Order: sequence, then structure tokens, then C-alpha cells
Amino acid sequence: MMDDISALPIEAKMTAILVTMFAILVGMHSLQKPANDVQKNNTSTKLLPLLLPDPKKEPSKYCYEVFAWYYTALWIGIFGFIVVSQAYEYLTAWGYLGVCGGLALPLMLQPLLYPLASAPVVKNKIIINPDIQRPFYKRYSTKATIYLMTYAFIGNYWYTHYFYSVLKAEYTMPSHRLNDVPIAMFLATHFYFCTYHVCVSNDDSKQKDRPVTLVDTLTIACGHGMMILLLLDFVRLYLGIPLVIGGVAFATTG
Repeated sequence: MMDDISALPIEAKMTAILVTMFAILVGMHSLQKPANDVQKNNTSTKLLPLLLPDPKKEPSKYCYEVFAWYYTALWIGIFGFIVVSQAYEYLTAWGYLGVCGGLALPLMLQPLLYPLASAPVVKNKIIINPDIQRPFYKRYSTKATIYLMTYAFIGNYWYTHYFYSVLKAEYTMPSHRLNDVPIAMFLATHFYFCTYHVCVSNDDSKQKDRPVTLVDTLTIACGHGMMILLLLDFVRLYLGIPLVIGGVAFATTG
């Protein structure tokens, strides 16, 4: 069985990985249960098998997650086409930057240029995103984007070197690099972390005593990033593997 899989062409393997990842994400998300009060009110909705927040209590989060799930289908479809058609064979460093940057940019600019995110219909009623009436810095999508950009930067800038040192992994694609990490991966991480974010983000109908600000969001992202960094380093120390960070500020490979 394993011999048959290893004999498959690389594009078939990569397509299988993408499809499997998406199926696992959808499956994990569909297993989540809404909060007890949401179950009683039965106001949460589903997009395919995906549990979404309560559109009445969390309309901003609901509209953003609907937008994110539709965008997930788009970026996976584009990646799938690139893999199946083997278009990656012709991509240069600028090509990878263009593809990943082009896919990340709509999500990064959405809070500023398209705060509505989506206007889904639930029980014959259009859900209007309150973010369109809020200042930029108070929008749910702004906070989600700041969190994801911060966490993605920490992950690429630091975590990648643990994969280099512990797993002996490496990026072989032509790329512009920051600290020996392809800049295209900083951008790619943003849109697939967006998918992870809405996948693990369950309904939270409890109102917080104090609104979450952009500073809170940045601090939380840095805290989460540090926790993962510590866990990675504990594993490295346990295995007795030295951490080697040999990158430079900027370089181009390929």
C-alpha cells in the first residue's frame, strides 16, 4: 500500500494532501457543539456541515466566518489547479510572491475595503454586518486580521527554524527570503491560518466585560505565539538537537 502511494506523481500526492487537510478541517469543525444557551435558542446556523456563530448574538463574527469559508474554497481551488497543472514548475521567486501575495491581500484588505464581508440570508432575513457602522479599529474582522498577521509572522520567523533544525526540513522553491524563510510563506500562512481560525473558532455568546481592543489582540497573539515557541523549544531540548538560525535579513534563492 505504502509502495503504491510513494509511486504516485508529486502533483497527485500534493492534491491528496490538500483534499485531506480540508476534509479533516471540515470534519473537526462539524464535531464542535454550540454553547448550551445557543442549543436552547437554536439560532446557530450551518454552512454545509460547518457550525457557524449565532447570527443574532454575533453577527460580525458570523458574516466574517461565512466570508472566510467561501474564500477558503477559492484559495484551495487555486492551489489545487497550480498543483494538478504543475504550474509551480514555472514559478520564479516573483511568481510565488505574486500567487501567495495575491491570495493573502483580499483577506488583509477586507476589513478596510469590504467591512460587510458577507450578507447571508438566515430564515429569510438578511444578516447585516455591524462592522460597516463601526470605526476600522473596532471591527471584528480588523482584530481577526491583526491576530492572524501577528501569529503568522511569529510562526514563520521563529517556528520555521525549529522545523529546519529538528525535522531537517527545507524550502527548495525559488524565493525572496527574510531570515532564511520565503516571504511567500509569510503571506501564504495568512490565508490558510484564516481557515484554521474559523475552523476552531466556536460560538461564544458570553459578552465580555471589556471590549477587546487592537492592543489586546496584538498582545494575545504574541502570548499565543510565545506559548507555541516554548513548546517547540522544550521538544528540541528533550531531543538534544541544537537550534541553528543562520538566516540573513534578506536574500533571494533559486
